[in-house]
Amino acid sequence: MAATSTRTTTYLGRNIFYLAYFILLLKNLIDHSTIQVIFPTESFLYHNIFRIVSYSLIILKLFTQDRVLIKHFAIYITVIALSGIVFLASDEGYVIDIAILVVGAHGVNLKSVVKLFFVFASIATIVLLFLSITGLILNYKVNGNYNGEEVVRYSFGSTYPTDFAARIFYIEMAYSFLRRNKHNVLYLVFWLVIGVLIWVFCRARLNTFLIIIFALAVFINAQFPKFYKFKIIRLSMMYSMIIFCVGAILLHALYSPDNAVLFKLNNLLSDRLRLGKIGVDDYGFSLFGKIIEMNGNGFSADKVDVTKGYFFIDSGFLKIALTNGIVYLIFFIIAFTVVARKAVKNDNVVLAIIISFLALTSIVDHHIVEVGYNPFIFVISDVLLNSYKRSYRRTIPNFSDDKDKVLQ
Repeated sequence: MAATSTRTTTYLGRNIFYLAYFILLLKNLIDHSTIQVIFPTESFLYHNIFRIVSYSLIILKLFTQDRVLIKHFAIYITVIALSGIVFLASDEGYVIDIAILVVGAHGVNLKSVVKLFFVFASIATIVLLFLSITGLILNYKVNGNYNGEEVVRYSFGSTYPTDFAARIFYIEMAYSFLRRNKHNVLYLVFWLVIGVLIWVFCRARLNTFLIIIFALAVFINAQFPKFYKFKIIRLSMMYSMIIFCVGAILLHALYSPDNAVLFKLNNLLSDRLRLGKIGVDDYGFSLFGKIIEMNGNGFSADKVDVTKGYFFIDSGFLKIALTNGIVYLIFFIIAFTVVARKAVKNDNVVLAIIISFLALTSIVDHHIVEVGYNPFIFVISDVLLNSYKRSYRRTIPNFSDDKDKVLQ
């Protein structure tokens, strides 16, 4: 490889990655918004052109700009191979997106990636909001009934109200990460207001709860940091991914309408447990996943076949387990757990809180595996590089002190 700097990648290499990441962010935005009607989303060219360009840029970076140790190169090949096997079994393209981007982030600082996501997602959300309110694009609406009252839920340019709300929640986490511990009363009030607005216009109960509780959690860390010194709190943050993953899968797998508690919980979670139970019973668990056809209620540029009925697995953990397989789920959970442990030990409480909330939302939300929503998926890059020899306070630094052989 041509990179001769003592850093793990060059300035040009980092910018090549940012461009590759931006391209996939753009595709995800189109796929999850009503703007898709002006694109030939069902064409072979559309499905592949974004990925071809993005993947090509990352390959260019890897072989011309990166300083890659042989052991890291072997790990990268293993990760890509695993993702390839899962893709062949499940036909889920996002697993390849994750693998290529995680490898492509070699030598790139996590803070820079989160900043790019935050700027892109914020601008995109504002633009979609404006275009949908002014009628320039469709503001997809869903009628709902809450306590006997008929309400209209707005998607504001997204394909479903909960998708819009989820994007706001991920933007909140990105913003909070970038501010580090500067979370004051104004910060708390701002996100309380955003949470209320999400409830009023989207009726996204779970995301409203998450937006408000997350803001309160990081506010407490900034103003009352001793709260997070309690051992039980630290342990729960360290192993939040394992705790919530096991809990989520058990809730869905053990669901029965005969169980009064689970029946009430299922109603509270908008029938998610029952649908997840159908997925478990009909498809079962496997090592590397399988193709599961889902049919949601969200906006689509194509006509939805209503004869198939509604079937969608919202739980991120259960979705990974069923469609991507147990092996991929274990890899995913271990990677985030390693990061959470190191974050807690190095007092990077904000990141530990973020991972805990990623775990919490993944009980009932599937966006954790989507690169267009979750920029924190890039912490996996740091795990693969085994870069915790230095303080995690600096997020993902560039490492130049490894004396192993380098691919040149």
